[in-house]
Amino acid sequence: AVFHDEGKGGMEKSAKKDFELHYKAAMNAFVPSLLALGIRYREGKGVPQDLQASLAWCERAAQNKSVEAKTMYAAIVESGSAGFVNYQQALGLYKEAAQEGFPAAMLGLGGMLEDGRGVQGDYRMAYQLYLLASQTGLPAGKDRLDKLKKRLNSEQIKAAEAYVVANGGKLPEAKPGSPATDAPPAAPVGKTGTVTPPAAKAQ
Repeated sequence: AVFHDEGKGGMEKSAKKDFELHYKAAMNAFVPSLLALGIRYREGKGVPQDLQASLAWCERAAQNKSVEAKTMYAAIVESGSAGFVNYQQALGLYKEAAQEGFPAAMLGLGGMLEDGRGVQGDYRMAYQLYLLASQTGLPAGKDRLDKLKKRLNSEQIKAAEAYVVANGGKLPEAKPGSPATDAPPAAPVGKTGTVTPPAAKAQ
């Protein structure tokens, strides 16, 4: 499928053909193709954009232990872009993928903690997650860490660094609930809540 998608190997570049090949492979539970369909439905590449269908394919890939699929699913249900919000589900999936060392999931979880979206906000936990993501070489990890430092005063930075040392480099344990009082200044707070997702269109 990648040859059609990128026009490699002398084959004509075709997003539609690429989609068809991934679909056939996905029907045989080929995880990279399950994820690829989730991405294509999300981006509208080779098929009309459909975030509900994207969720359905990501869910199938996640059930087959794809950390990228778990992270993408979490990002969609956290943002509400598919028509419903489920912070609890996003939190659980981010945590699962982060525990497996996926840096993008660390950033997603850190964002929820930094802003207190559906969790008890904690800038120290967010600090550690951004630091861990940056240590994997992910540029966005360092960028998030630098931006958080600008929001914190010197005492808060010291507290965050002390938390990292005390926690021994382990992933912090984010807990569902309302924002904590030690969230960084001017941190926006998202509204929690869940809506039953509509029927997925993964056919």
